[in-house]
Amino acid sequence: MRTRPATTDDLDILAELCADVQAIHAKAYPDLFKPASPSQLRPYMEWVFARDNAYIFIVEEDNVALGYVYAQYLDLVESPFKYAEKRVHIDQISVKPSYQGRGIGDLLMQAVVDLAKEKGARRVTLDSWDFNVKAHEFFKKHGFEFQRFHMSYDCD
Repeated sequence: MRTRPATTDDLDILAELCADVQAIHAKAYPDLFKPASPSQLRPYMEWVFARDNAYIFIVEEDNVALGYVYAQYLDLVESPFKYAEKRVHIDQISVKPSYQGRGIGDLLMQAVVDLAKEKGARRVTLDSWDFNVKAHEFFKKHGFEFQRFHMSYDCD
């Protein structure tokens, strides 16, 4: 297995990998997340590639993409509330379901940590939905800790 930066030649496979994780979210919160096909997600991936602070890494084996991570480098300015901070934020991470548990996620996380160190970032952050306990355990294994909670109230 090897980890490499994604290119625009990877847009279709990234859309497929994104559809896997989107399906999990749509199943958990069907009133919030849309089920989406790879063809519907491809324009989004094109948009991601147009961003100057976006970094996407793919883990592949025998030229088959098994997972990806999309992270953003953020150079945040100081405010009256927070100090200036450089950080890398994981927006999306997905491993093909049939390949989970084989170390692919570990390689993706290492690529993000390496990016953060290269950029002089102080930390790596991410958000995760409450239902995704399996992901929470994976993130904890990699040293992530809960820092805040996002709550909602449905008015229906």
